[in-house]
Amino acid sequence: MNRTSLKLFSNALPVRLTSLVLFLCIASLLLFPLSTPSRGNEGEKVLIIHSYHRGYQWTDSLNKWIVNTITEERPSTDFYVEYMDTKRYYTHGFLFDLAMIYKQKYMSIDLDLVICTDDNAYKLMQYYGANLFPGVPVVFCGVNDPFLVQRQAIETRTGLMQTPASMETVLLALGIQPETRNIALLYDSTGTALENKNNFFKKISELPENLTIIEISQMKEADLKYKLSSLPAKTVILLLGYWRSSEGIFYNPLSLMELIKGACDLPVYSMLGFMTKECGALGGKADFGNEHGTIAARMALRLLQGESVENIPVIWEGPSKYVFNYDELMRFGIDPKRLPRDSIIFNRPENFFERYRQIIVINILIILVLLFMAGYLYANVHSRKKAERELLREKEFMEQLFENSPEGIVLVDSEDKVLRANKEMARLFKYRMKDIIGARINTIVAGNPEMIEEARRFSNRSLAGHEFMVETVRQRSDGTEFPVSICGMPFEVDGEMVVYGIYRDISERKRAEEKLKKRLNFEEFISKISSRMVFESNLENVLNESLVNLCGIINAARGHIVFFENDHSQFNAIREWTFHYDNILNQDKWLSANMDFQWMIDHLREFGQIIAEDMSSFKAISEEDRIVLTNDLNTSALIALPFYREEKLNGFIGIYDPWPEQVWNSQDINLLRTYRDIVGEAFLRKESEEKLQKSLESLKRTFEGTIDSVGKILEVRDPYTSGHQRRVAHLAVAIANELELEEDRITGLYYAALVHDIGKINVPSEILSKPDRLTPIEEALVKHHCNYGWEILEKVDFPWPVAEMVLQHHEHFDGSGYPRGLQGDEILIEARILTVADMVEAMSSDRPYRPALGLDMALENITRFSGILYDPQVSKICLSLFREKGFELKDK
Repeated sequence: MNRTSLKLFSNALPVRLTSLVLFLCIASLLLFPLSTPSRGNEGEKVLIIHSYHRGYQWTDSLNKWIVNTITEERPSTDFYVEYMDTKRYYTHGFLFDLAMIYKQKYMSIDLDLVICTDDNAYKLMQYYGANLFPGVPVVFCGVNDPFLVQRQAIETRTGLMQTPASMETVLLALGIQPETRNIALLYDSTGTALENKNNFFKKISELPENLTIIEISQMKEADLKYKLSSLPAKTVILLLGYWRSSEGIFYNPLSLMELIKGACDLPVYSMLGFMTKECGALGGKADFGNEHGTIAARMALRLLQGESVENIPVIWEGPSKYVFNYDELMRFGIDPKRLPRDSIIFNRPENFFERYRQIIVINILIILVLLFMAGYLYANVHSRKKAERELLREKEFMEQLFENSPEGIVLVDSEDKVLRANKEMARLFKYRMKDIIGARINTIVAGNPEMIEEARRFSNRSLAGHEFMVETVRQRSDGTEFPVSICGMPFEVDGEMVVYGIYRDISERKRAEEKLKKRLNFEEFISKISSRMVFESNLENVLNESLVNLCGIINAARGHIVFFENDHSQFNAIREWTFHYDNILNQDKWLSANMDFQWMIDHLREFGQIIAEDMSSFKAISEEDRIVLTNDLNTSALIALPFYREEKLNGFIGIYDPWPEQVWNSQDINLLRTYRDIVGEAFLRKESEEKLQKSLESLKRTFEGTIDSVGKILEVRDPYTSGHQRRVAHLAVAIANELELEEDRITGLYYAALVHDIGKINVPSEILSKPDRLTPIEEALVKHHCNYGWEILEKVDFPWPVAEMVLQHHEHFDGSGYPRGLQGDEILIEARILTVADMVEAMSSDRPYRPALGLDMALENITRFSGILYDPQVSKICLSLFREKGFELKDK
């Protein structure tokens, strides 16, 4: 059969047989099966034939649970899956056409088992199965018509029936809604619907005599809407199947429910579980694809394990349960206590424990793990100290440790005289070795009387047999003092007390601690002020305090906030703080100093900042202006960071002579940028609030400013990611535009990108800034930031699924991501874009545990893992942006 014929058959289109030879060839394939080649030792081959189409909830659920259940026990099984699509298309001769296709397709495949679902697939196997797959056992499920199964003797087939409980569902509706006076049966002309209708009328005698039955079938959409809208009050609607209009248009479950609810406000009952769970039906005695699929798969496993079909009887009544939709129960005022026992209620709100059960369990596990680690660490430390004491007694190890130690080491006798010293000890205190040996240790390491007295106390303590470890200050031979840690350990040698002393220069550590302390103070200040500027209404007070505190923390001589007026011809210094009280910054002062600040405006426009650690060598300023700054304004260093409004330069924050006793670093400047961003966003928010009643656009900017400001809070705790979220947002929006997403979805993606790492607020800052490899527990905490972000954002009433985008932005296309292991189209397209943008920016930027890997490596990573970790279409567009269109990451 040529490719065109196969395409016509697979799409179930009418085919006119123009060649008798073609017909005879195909018929001979059915009547005289060809021999198939023997296969080796590969896994069993199982063919699954579905009556309906992919995407149809019942069919998808059956397929998922059949495959998963068999794979659990027999992972090497090969599955072949066919969808007959008879819900949407079914004509006379259609089964024969499909049989011809399947014969051609599977003639060379030695199948071990066939599983067919629902009536039409069973009919195909009944009419053509013996010729298609001779001798192959068959398991069926989802079959409604019992006469279809009983029509002939079953020798190679077994399975379970689906017996929709239409009458039980009606009796259930009457029990919980006793005021009901009418039952509207909604069905189409499909075999399943007609079979359900016949079963209902066979049991109609069970219903009260005063109950009116209204049948709704075979109509156009407009007629159906009119019929539904005309239904009287006290009517319940029973779905006996899905809906195919008289015009042949098939309505999927969600579309059908939307049509019904749009036409009337009546309760809808169904015998399929997903109609209640996912589509909004009120309830019913329902079948579930997962249960039918699991039972069919277990019967299939018995056959694959060699059991005979005769030993596996047909299950004539499949499992069903009473199910309800909580929202619909509430809408129609039905008390859940009136429902049958063991009823399942979908969409019921979770209680506190159910909602936070995972967090509670995780916290308990973390506590247990920490307790175990604490015990382990305590035992390890104890063992290590014991081992060190033993090793110290070994002379050879002592010699090696003594000579190669990076710390200064001395051996002191009972008279406090130096017996031995290593080279580091001599270098540390700037003595020659011959001047140390034999001298009293306290005269070598201590200078003034107070220091000598302290050293003598430590010596006496160690000679009395007590170990000690202290941090103090000692003096070199040139008179310079420096911080040291001293460890003294006494032990006996040939009955004489000897002290083993270790001196370590901790100057760098002390400087680092002091630097860290200042930085933590800076971070704490930024963190507090960011929250206050976002949430406090009195911005003036907050701004005054923040500018004073900022200049005090970084030891700046002056700080001011400037906004331009009248197209930059004038400016307004709205806030200033200075140590030089006679030089308060204002327009007249600057003009009287004959200083033209146009160079600042030009420089800020071109480079986006002014970082001048030494004004005397800063080339962007004229010599006249340099003299004014250095002489009149007493300025030797300057940082100016711009404010933007609608992407135009609007002003700047100026900091004069910050950090006078240290070299500037990018981390500290990034914190200043964060402060600048927070102040700028705070002023935008204030201005937007003042114009809220006049302009809807002002409200939008306020909303965006607030979101962006909240995102900045994370940068306080994780300064290495300063600007990360904005750059990710910039790239994500560019990709979304290339994908031609709707403008509204791009806006939602933009906001999600601005706060995609907000969950890291709940991760300790020492982990976020840790320069070493994370432990498994720390890594798990960091990975949990997606869940934290979702918990923070899902309570905000966004018009977009922002919380879900944040939750999914570490999911991978192949399902290897976290937290839920989603794959492919299960992941929102916005989250797939965010994953790629986040990875590119992260690899292109510095991190505490590594320097930036560079854009080229990031793009190589996308190329390598496209279609594996990353969506292939998103990956292709991202590569095109950088390599063909010259895209650049921007921090604004």
